Amino acid sequence: TWLLAISNAVPKTAPYPFTTLHPHLGVTRDTQTPLTVADIPGIIEGSSENRGLGLGFLRHIQRTSLLVFILDMTASTTTAQGANRDPVRDLQTLYAELDAYNPDIRKSRPSVIVANKMDCGAEASRNLRRLVQSPVTHVVPIFPASGATGDGVEYCMRFVAGAIGSTR
Repeated sequence: TWLLAISNAVPKTAPYPFTTLHPHLGVTRDTQTPLTVADIPGIIEGSSENRGLGLGFLRHIQRTSLLVFILDMTASTTTAQGANRDPVRDLQTLYAELDAYNPDIRKSRPSVIVANKMDCGAEASRNLRRLVQSPVTHVVPIFPASGATGDGVEYCMRFVAGAIGSTR
C-alpha cells in the first residue's frame, strides 16, 4: 500500500503479510526530485541465513541510499506460527537481520521509520506510543502515516527526499 501511495507503481497487494515475491520499483510523485523507491518486503527472522526469500531481498538493500522501515502498527496480523505480530519486535528483527547480513548497511545510510496504518484505531495509537518509547528507535525519525488514506505520506516523503538530497 505504501508504494502505491508514493509512486505510480502498481504492485499486487493482499490483506496478509509477505505477499510480494519480487522487489517492486516505483518512481515517487509529489517530490521535487523524483526518487526511485524499492519495496523490499519479506525480511523475516533467519533471512540473513537464507530462510524464506531472505538473501534475494537483502542483496537489493545494498544498493539503497536510505532505509525506510515501514511497520504495520495494527499488530493484529497472525503469523503462520500463530503468534501476533508486534511492530517493535518486527523492527528489532529487521535490524538484526540487516546487521547479520552486512553490519555496514545500517551504519552507512540514514534511515526513517514509517508507522503505517495509523488510520486503524486505538491499537495503532498504542503501538505508536510503544514504538516511540522503545530504545530501538532512539535516533531514528518516526513518521506516523497511513498509506491507505494518505495521511502523513507527503510530510514523510518530503523528509525522505531531503535526507537523500543531503547524501548525494
